[in-house]
Amino acid sequence: MKKFNYSKWILTCVLLPLINSAQAEQFETFGDYQIHYIVFSSELLQSEIAQHYELERARNRAVLNISVLKTATQGPNKAVSAAVRGSFTNLAQQKQTLDFKRVVEGDAIYYLANLRFTDRETLKFDLTFQPDTSQPVRKLSFSQQLYFEPKR
Repeated sequence: MKKFNYSKWILTCVLLPLINSAQAEQFETFGDYQIHYIVFSSELLQSEIAQHYELERARNRAVLNISVLKTATQGPNKAVSAAVRGSFTNLAQQKQTLDFKRVVEGDAIYYLANLRFTDRETLKFDLTFQPDTSQPVRKLSFSQQLYFEPKR
């Protein structure tokens, strides 16, 4: 049986929404750290990937992917572990807590959360992260409108 390379698939699934929606890379800088984030339809995941990461694939489900990087003066930035928490609120002010799963693949570390949404719904995300207990908790807020994927 051929071994399935999850790293390549998850990378493809994370980059695919960026290409399809022509969005710029989304990240914020906090001192020596960057927090990269993207929200995309769970239908863009291959079923094997969703199953492997215990993510529900459905028309009304999205995935929030968070990565925390330590900035480097020379060479590439380095992925770091962090305490990541968050929630989102819809326009009716209904708030839901996000349940993040930590994923480590080689040098990559990211946090995934599944969430439910309705078509054309704008959600406001409020996240906190703390890469080091000696560092302060950092806060990030952003809004994103989500759409159902067209039926094929």
